[in-house]
Amino acid sequence: SLKIGIPLVPRIFIGTVSGQFDKYLIRTLASMGDVGIYGIGQRIANFGILFMSALQKVFQPYVYRKMFDEEVKQGGRIIGEYLVPFAYFCTAMILLIVLFSEEIITVCMPKEYYGAINVVIVISMYYCILFFGKQPQITFKGRTIWITLTGMLNFILLVGLSIMFIKLWGVIGAAWGVFCSGVITGIVHFLVSQYHYRIKWQDKKLIS
Repeated sequence: SLKIGIPLVPRIFIGTVSGQFDKYLIRTLASMGDVGIYGIGQRIANFGILFMSALQKVFQPYVYRKMFDEEVKQGGRIIGEYLVPFAYFCTAMILLIVLFSEEIITVCMPKEYYGAINVVIVISMYYCILFFGKQPQITFKGRTIWITLTGMLNFILLVGLSIMFIKLWGVIGAAWGVFCSGVITGIVHFLVSQYHYRIKWQDKKLIS
């Protein structure tokens, strides 16, 4: 437990700081009003993550069981087939949030917050790829230091890109900073995860 858990301790602090740092940059480089717009958009987009986390409690025990019970190649194929419907459900929920974000915000918020619509769309696009980062290949192999390293990479990219994008585009620039840093980090995390335990994803089905 200590071998798996201790390398994750810095990741907890990095995650806490990362979750608030984009708002700090908006307040510093833009305005307090933009912080409110961004916060509203982020909260609405976060419903997609909440849904994904709920589904994770359903599929993750099965994924772990197959990792422990099956041969590496056989288990990877079975897991890949099993996860396809969950990927569909997560993407569908996030798509619904994107499609109805304008209605939600225009009905529930004054017009000063309408800028949050674009924030929801951009952040939700990033959340779509997080499904592939929620698979426990790295933890299964006990290489949790990689989770902390990718968290550090994400934080560095988030700071650098957000400063540049907020100066260019204001509050929507912060959303693009989260998107770009998250996509780059997500690709790295996915490649490292696949290296440690290869899940044979149903590529054609997922892409289509």
